[in-house]
Amino acid sequence: MSKISPFHTLSVASLALCLAAVVATPAPAQDEMGQDQAGMKAEDAEAPAAVSLKRMPIPTDRDGEDQPYTIEVPTNWGPRRDLPILGVVIGPPSGDPNSFPEMPLVRESPVNVSDPAAILANLKANAKEGDWSLIEGEVRDFGGVKGLWIVRRLPPVGMHPERISLAVKVPLGDRSLDVTATVPEAQFHGALEQEVKRILSSVRPAEQPEA
Repeated sequence: MSKISPFHTLSVASLALCLAAVVATPAPAQDEMGQDQAGMKAEDAEAPAAVSLKRMPIPTDRDGEDQPYTIEVPTNWGPRRDLPILGVVIGPPSGDPNSFPEMPLVRESPVNVSDPAAILANLKANAKEGDWSLIEGEVRDFGGVKGLWIVRRLPPVGMHPERISLAVKVPLGDRSLDVTATVPEAQFHGALEQEVKRILSSVRPAEQPEA
């Protein structure tokens, strides 16, 4: 089993709770969405080379079940349910997660995103008071579904450097689905930045079978 940074355990419950707090009130809130891959070091990963791609169902953390969304990733990637974190990572079958910061983490969230503009407004208000900063925040269309695109700069935590957290949040019934990635800021440039953004922005609704 791949060894995961201890920082993963610090934010196991935070992804489900952070935007819930934002929706409830614009008061300052500590938001740790997408920090689970924060233990990655800049020297551990290289900019990804050009690879063949596939569109696959976004998995749940339960074997044999998929979310009603798809994502475009390298052809040898798939669900990584062997990692000791809440949610499921999509990545190479045996790769060390610390070497692949572009690997997306998928989690379900209790936050309803039927009004993404209101959630974004509160998120921006919290950013002014928090110790993190909002780099990008917008309501975006993901294949006909309105969701949120969020890019934040996260402060150093312990031995972990500043990080860039990217998140896509799309509706999932009266809940939502979070697809996130977190990269050390020193590493977030050039081909790797483009690849992380390409993967997350490729989220689309799954095609519904004909009746």
